[in-house]
Amino acid sequence: MNKIKILILLSFSFALTLSPACSKLLETIDFGFNIRGDFPVPPSIPANIPFELPTLPVSHNMSKEFEDNGTKAELVKEIRIEYLKLKVEEPIGGDLSFLKDIEIRLNKDGVGEKLVAWKYDVDDAVGQELALEVTPDVLDAYLKSDNFEMKIKVTTDKVNSKQYKISYDIRTKVKANLPD
Repeated sequence: MNKIKILILLSFSFALTLSPACSKLLETIDFGFNIRGDFPVPPSIPANIPFELPTLPVSHNMSKEFEDNGTKAELVKEIRIEYLKLKVEEPIGGDLSFLKDIEIRLNKDGVGEKLVAWKYDVDDAVGQELALEVTPDVLDAYLKSDNFEMKIKVTTDKVNSKQYKISYDIRTKVKANLPD
């Protein structure tokens, strides 16, 4: 009699795991997308003094990114930054050795400002590209919408005499539910 009860209980448990309500837990998707742009660094920034560059408005069609991956903004569970890389575009042959420190914050009305990427004590042999450290925090409040701002603070360890154009590449990682 006990064996029959155990078999019935196991059968019932197995049936529950196959029910549609439970299978919804498995209907998620992981994907990523890139947000790219550039910003200027003016010449003659004083050395060893933190300098805030002009606020950079960022626009990206997030709804299209979500749609292209079979989901929608309201179904996104979390968005994080996987990496943020910088690269000198101009002057040709220029490098990032003038940087000592850099911090990048995201800002959104109603949400506030958040430090999301940084690099301190940049090596003088850095070259044209630099990968920043990134926060492990969830950044949905900023990255679910099409518009936000980037605030960039740099400290240089030498005065640069040229205008620089620096490109950025932000790679995201997204976890989202799939629509019914």
